[in-house]
Amino acid sequence: MREMDEAETSQLADYLDVPAKDLRGPLKVVDVRCSYCTHHLSFLDFAKTAVESGAHGKEGLRQVLTGKSGEWITIRGRDGGRPVSCAQCGNDVPRPMAGCYSEYSSSDYAYA
Repeated sequence: MREMDEAETSQLADYLDVPAKDLRGPLKVVDVRCSYCTHHLSFLDFAKTAVESGAHGKEGLRQVLTGKSGEWITIRGRDGGRPVSCAQCGNDVPRPMAGCYSEYSSSDYAYA
């Protein structure tokens, strides 16, 4: 896992319509690049995939990532993890991603 940088955190905050300072970091994500466009995956890729697939709404993600919805942990099932699409090129990232699984966390949430 790698810690997201300030620019990546700002992109996620902009997507969720929340000030970056309100996101409860550190935000960490599996250290993987998209095999199609080499974009470094961040929490934004997972958030956009969740919203666009209808699995979660932006408001719910905002509540979790700002700590207003308590603390959460999701355990990956036997299926190898949730699929993710690259926020830059839109292609699905193969699972497992370069031998890794989709893992990400903040101070209030973890998916492992």
